[in-house]
Amino acid sequence: MQNICIRLFTLFGYFYSIFLNSSHAIRHGRNLIWAGRPLDYDRASIVGIEGDPDKWVLDKKMTVRQISAPSRMWHFRSLAYSYSTKYLYWSESGLKRIQGLVLDGYKKETDNIFTGTSAEVDGLAVDWISGNVYWTDAIYNWIMMVPLRPNQKRFKIVTKVGLDKPHGIAVLPQKGYLFWCDWGANPKIEVSDLIGNNRRTIVNYNMRRPRGLVIDAKESKIYWVDDGQDTIECIQFNGRARRIIVKDPQADFYGIALYKNILFVTEQSLSEGHLNVYSKLNGKLIISYTLSHIPYGIIMYDETTQPGNSEICDALECEHFCVHNPIMGPACHCSEGYKLNITDHRTCKVDSQFPQPYHVYSMEEGICSFPPNLADIDLENMTLSKQCFLLDNKGYLALGMHARRDTLYFSTNNTDKWINRVRMEYGASFEDLIGGVGIVRGIVLDWISSNLYWTDSLYRTINVARADGMYQQVLIDSDLENPIGIAVHPGKSKLFWTDAGKKPKVEWSYLDGSGRSLITNQDLGSPSHIHIDFMKDILYWADSALGNVKEYNFSTETITVLVPKNSGIQGSIYGISIFQDYLIWTDYTTSRNGIHVARLDSLDKVRDIMHPEFGRARDLLTFDASNQPDFETACADGSCKHLCLPKGEKSYTCRCGLGYQIGENKKICATDLATDNFLLVTDSYRKQIFQISMITGKVQALDVRDHFRPLAVDYDPVRRIIYWTDVAHKSIKKAEINGVHETLVKQLTDDSIADGLAIDYVNQLLFYSDAGIRIIGVMTLSAYPFHKTLINSGLEKVRSVIASPIEKRIYWSDWGSDPKIERCGMDGSERQVIAKFKEGAWPNGLALDVREKRLYWVDARSNKIASMTTDGKHQYILYNESDAHYFGIALSGDYLYLTDWSRNSLMRLPKKGGQLENFWDGTSKFVRLNDIHAFNSTEIISEVSPCSSESCSHFCLPSPRTIYEIKDPWICACPDHLVLSSDGHNCVVDEVSEHNSSFAGRHKHRDTTTHQISSITDESESMNNRSTQRSLFPSKQTKNGSSVTPGKISAYVIVPLILLGAGVAAFIFLKRRRAEKNPHYLLANDDKYTVDISYRILCQDSSKDMNDGVENPIESQNSTHTS
Repeated sequence: MQNICIRLFTLFGYFYSIFLNSSHAIRHGRNLIWAGRPLDYDRASIVGIEGDPDKWVLDKKMTVRQISAPSRMWHFRSLAYSYSTKYLYWSESGLKRIQGLVLDGYKKETDNIFTGTSAEVDGLAVDWISGNVYWTDAIYNWIMMVPLRPNQKRFKIVTKVGLDKPHGIAVLPQKGYLFWCDWGANPKIEVSDLIGNNRRTIVNYNMRRPRGLVIDAKESKIYWVDDGQDTIECIQFNGRARRIIVKDPQADFYGIALYKNILFVTEQSLSEGHLNVYSKLNGKLIISYTLSHIPYGIIMYDETTQPGNSEICDALECEHFCVHNPIMGPACHCSEGYKLNITDHRTCKVDSQFPQPYHVYSMEEGICSFPPNLADIDLENMTLSKQCFLLDNKGYLALGMHARRDTLYFSTNNTDKWINRVRMEYGASFEDLIGGVGIVRGIVLDWISSNLYWTDSLYRTINVARADGMYQQVLIDSDLENPIGIAVHPGKSKLFWTDAGKKPKVEWSYLDGSGRSLITNQDLGSPSHIHIDFMKDILYWADSALGNVKEYNFSTETITVLVPKNSGIQGSIYGISIFQDYLIWTDYTTSRNGIHVARLDSLDKVRDIMHPEFGRARDLLTFDASNQPDFETACADGSCKHLCLPKGEKSYTCRCGLGYQIGENKKICATDLATDNFLLVTDSYRKQIFQISMITGKVQALDVRDHFRPLAVDYDPVRRIIYWTDVAHKSIKKAEINGVHETLVKQLTDDSIADGLAIDYVNQLLFYSDAGIRIIGVMTLSAYPFHKTLINSGLEKVRSVIASPIEKRIYWSDWGSDPKIERCGMDGSERQVIAKFKEGAWPNGLALDVREKRLYWVDARSNKIASMTTDGKHQYILYNESDAHYFGIALSGDYLYLTDWSRNSLMRLPKKGGQLENFWDGTSKFVRLNDIHAFNSTEIISEVSPCSSESCSHFCLPSPRTIYEIKDPWICACPDHLVLSSDGHNCVVDEVSEHNSSFAGRHKHRDTTTHQISSITDESESMNNRSTQRSLFPSKQTKNGSSVTPGKISAYVIVPLILLGAGVAAFIFLKRRRAEKNPHYLLANDDKYTVDISYRILCQDSSKDMNDGVENPIESQNSTHTS
């Protein structure tokens, strides 16, 4: 029976309740413990209920204790413990770290176990036998481990492949198991051994957002909560006997803990939190506690769940890690960048690493890097190609960074203009983040609120998006001429920029664009890039026309000249950075093109590295975590659904992405979708799908959780389900039109480029074209979709595909070397070319008028819109223009609707021809519109499927063929791995050859004839481009042929040399491999290219802490308060 009678009230960090015996610090002993975030602007806390739950759950009398955070910046999320050492561990997302505290009743100082996690570490687990702690990181998409020793700089990535949004984690060292759940695009629960090997999936179906996870060692079961399914479930370790224990559609489950037969579950909402207590036997809700805070991770701190101790590992005395295998025994392992010393199998030796700080600068043709002591390094044998890790002439301009996450942001200014990012580690891949931009000369990341800002001198705007590129917004678009440099000060919630227009100026606004103010418009030539010294609280900017550097003191609001025009520094100053006592800048003038260094005190130039004939030097930054210190932010509570933009110490503005409207509470983003007369369009650069009313032109976004790069789209009006392809995630997905119940329909291959998609809702079939592996596939729309390759020969660059249920045919376009439009029956029969074009034509989108039997198409090369009858006759050009790049086309009523890459807008044309016009609400800024689909309920085809009364075991495919003058309405067919049996209805395994991929079908009235179409795969030249992920820092081969993996190339080799009595470090750099160009700009299919480690240079002793003597403004708060 539900009993909501115990409420815990928070007042100045203490809990009060009429049922509480006492309220003191959490003590060692049996406790139920959870992490909590306050509803108001108070401090976070860790709350514990002391004693045996069998007692206090029944009598409702409890002792509640807590640990309160010392600062509002702290935010506890996940918890773990080591009972034998009396340690409680937690992840802290404010300062992004793993911490621990001894529950001895005396110590109040916390131990920083590891610093440098993301803000989303929602799973934490301790291996008490080996002495290690594991955690999941939903931002980095990896699982990491460190030894249970304070201030660890040694860590090991347990796994980072195939993870999307890892959440809960649990360890069972007695059996050597590590469990975790992942609620990303492919939700699942997996298990591996304690170092990430022998990985397997336990369950990956009927899941949406599996979050908290707990082990029942006694019964060999896993319990988890699924926030998307609104369930509490369990399953055996072997993946059997899955059971739903609780199903509550109103729940927002987060964490889960177990004690005997009792399940404790934390539940979150915007207004309050709950601690629910269930019976694990029958799922009965025993009691629900209403909390005055939002609970996160929860654990049962109990001796009985951690039998044994770490003596066996302690005796081994491993230098880095000890991991105990219950079968093989304990063994030593090394952290990232190190390898085990084969002489003793106990100690570790350094392999290589890419240490901070270092300097990075762009020069249009590439991006180059230099060690921190650029002013003093030996330049012998140093060449530009050895210092540049990208040299592929993509027009690199702006640079930004997230130093704590080792992530570099950069812009390109070639044909396709992008903002990209890459994690600066060996084996990392480039990510195309924001496409369709103009000329981006400045990039900066607000590393506290995780928002990305950039200047665009082509569109004369300042823009903002989430750090992952979602929800792009124009922040400022008035009174800008040529914005270049940009910087943020999260502590002041301010944004700064330079404008090098005819009326040059330096300005600032709050991070939401409000409060715009002028810093100066006097004595300026061409102000360029900006640098902020957070220790001195000073803003610097360079002036490339005047050749000077000025500084602005935030406290006094005064401007002084740091580097005068007539100083010893000559030339143009464009990019700028200040590192220790040096001024570093770039100069793009021909004679002094390169990077330069001068002393700050004397302005004496100490180093020039110039490349006059190659690459124009542009932006510059010093990659150093100390340049991005910690600040408190008003956005720490995560109240905004899309963008949270600070505008003061305790104030912020929530912004919504395109197609959303802000709710009444000014925090929630909602969408108001139409139910009829609408268009569906995909925008791959905005990573969203939009609905546009054909009546009002109003734009609404489909609130689907996971868009990577949606391309093709179609709609099933019977079930009200939208289908789309994702060319970055390599998948076909579906969801209800309101965005709920998002489901993976099919995971495609790594080489797939699914450009076309067609839904036949009459016959319940899905057709898609794949230009990457050159096939047209068909799937059923049933709950258990089957897949068959329908066409796999004679295709080159197959693009759009469209289905005609009435004709029982599909049509497709192919813009390969022999461009054409083809058709065939839905069973693959009667294939024919109905339109051939001259070489170089780009037939793109298709639209079908089923009643008038007329096919419409667009050509992106000749910029024309045309039509013909479905048999290829009576071709007409409806519209032609000189400057367009038509991609998608849809028909509804008397109008054709088109997407155009050159306009980035939606167009409309009468289907008989006429005037082309814009069709959208006039305010929405699309970036890269691709496919388009139109829906009007009056145009629904009400045909009865010929397969409605047939009993095929897998596929029933309508057929247009006539045999002996009898219309043959359908065939039974089989998935690729099966063949049709002799009964003509059922599919069986091919006993002759499991590799025979031929199409087998049996026609009605013809039991003795099997019609086959060859399915030999076309093995001609593969597509030029394969992935948006471009590898950085690949593995190398040593001279003896052994493999040097990315993990082995992640630490730095310190080479002892005699240099002024100090050691010198080896710094490893990269070079490029050029990428080829695709003339048709296939989405999500850029060239893979890699860069190699090519050179080592000497720098100062890296063993010295670069932050010595630098005051940490929050160090005095680095302890917990217990009460």
